[in-house]
This record gives sequence, structure tokens and C-alpha cells, in this order.
Amino acid sequence: MTYTEFNRPVVEEFRGNGGKVGGYFAGTPLLLLTTTGSRSGEPRTTPLAYQEDDHGRPVVFATNAGSDDDPLWFRNLVEDPRVTVEIGTSTYAATAIPAHGDERDRLFARMVESSEAFGEYQKRTTRTFPVVVLYEVDPERENAIGAQLALVHEDLRTALGDLLEVAAFGTAPTPRLLEQLRTHCLTFCGDLESHHGKEEGVFPRIERLYPSLTPTLDELRRQHVVLAEKRAELEALCARADLDPEERREEIERLSIEIDAHFADEERRLIPVLDVVDPAALRGPA
Repeated sequence: MTYTEFNRPVVEEFRGNGGKVGGYFAGTPLLLLTTTGSRSGEPRTTPLAYQEDDHGRPVVFATNAGSDDDPLWFRNLVEDPRVTVEIGTSTYAATAIPAHGDERDRLFARMVESSEAFGEYQKRTTRTFPVVVLYEVDPERENAIGAQLALVHEDLRTALGDLLEVAAFGTAPTPRLLEQLRTHCLTFCGDLESHHGKEEGVFPRIERLYPSLTPTLDELRRQHVVLAEKRAELEALCARADLDPEERREEIERLSIEIDAHFADEERRLIPVLDVVDPAALRGPA
């Protein structure tokens, strides 16, 4: 029997019986977690035992019954932290954020205290089980901050597209063409620098609210350093009068692809988190 075949009757019983099930899960606080398949892009629903944290948020544990490998549902939410949670008869959108360090250890120890099975799972492997907190997305402000980030990225993509369009025009590096390139490049590079400056100001506030996100934000900070180098490359390309126009276009196109990949990664990692952050909290002192 596959994992999906094992889950299907549990999921059906849960949904048909107001969140209550018998058999293996009888008496266990249970929720359904729906993630997006990292390869298929299809929804994948998994029944999971859970416990609440100090703020009443559900916490799930990627034990995989003591296997040496992380379960598929955890791998899915690493790629896309947007999930759906079902508890009892309630269903809501949430963002899945792994806990780290002392918080992770404390939450797992609490689960072991309430369920000996989780202690037994740990004895079967040296793998550290990921612990995931499920933050409900407030529908009244869903995407309010995340949408702002997406709009800024779209503006930057438009400016970068304008730069590419100018780079593709003409066959000789005339003074007029170089001036157009410099103008569009300065527009894009200036906006990009301003955008990342604002992000760096917001990151400490997000870390204060969600300490578990520090590794993700540190990675984005490293990417910002790389992007600063690409911005300098763009400015140098647009300033050179001796460069072959086709070579310039190819280099700008290469850089635009790399920069757009960064935007996509930011959107995948940050927007789900921003969906659960109170905008007022981000305006407070860092």
C-alpha cells in the first residue's frame, strides 16, 4: 500500500466525520495539511498529528515515522510554504514556517512528553526532525504587504525590459543610443538599489516577529550582495562605447535573466511570510 493509498481513507473519514477519525489515529489530535507537490504542482493532503504552540498555532512534526528521509509534505512546503489547514470542521489558508534552534527543540520535547511514539521515532534515526508552525493568514489583510512586493518587482521588470528593448535597437553604438542606455540603466539600477535598501530595513522587523526566518533572510541578504555586483555590471555595459551592440544585448539579457530569477525567489520565499505579518508591526521600531 502506498502512502497516498494509506492516507486516502483517513482523509475521507476526517472530512466526513467533522474532523474525527478512528483506527490508528483514534484519540490523536489530527489535522489535514494540504501542500502543493513540488514536482507535480498538484495539491497533496496529509493527515498529521499536531500540537499547539504557546499562541494557539498548530505545530506539525516531520518525523516520517522515524525514517532517515524528510516526508514529502515537508519537502513540498519548503518549496512553497502556502498551505491549507483543516482542523475539525474549520479550513483556512496558512503559511508553514519551520522552527529552529531552541524553539524547535522545545516544541519537539513537548510533543514527546504527550506522545511516546514521537520519542520512539527519534530513536530510529539520527535525522533532526523538522518542526513546522502553521501561521493562519488573516483574510482581511491577505497579500496586503506581499502584493506590494510583487508590484515593485513588476515595475523593476518593466524597467529592465525597457533597457533590453533599447539595447536591441540599432547596430552601432551612437552617442544617442548610449545616452538612452545610460538613462534606462540608471532608472532600473536606482530603483533596484532603493528597493533592496527598503527590504534591508524591513528584514530586522520580520526577524523580530519570526526568528525562525533568519536563515531565509540571511540567504536573501547574500543574494542582494550578488545583485549589487550585477547592477554594477549593467552600469558598466551601458557606459562602454567600444562594445559590439550584439554582445551588449546578450550580456544585458543574461543579467536580466539572473536578476529576474532573484525576484522569483524573493516572491516564493517572502510573499507567503508577508501574508501573515501585521503591517503595523513592520512600521514599528526594529
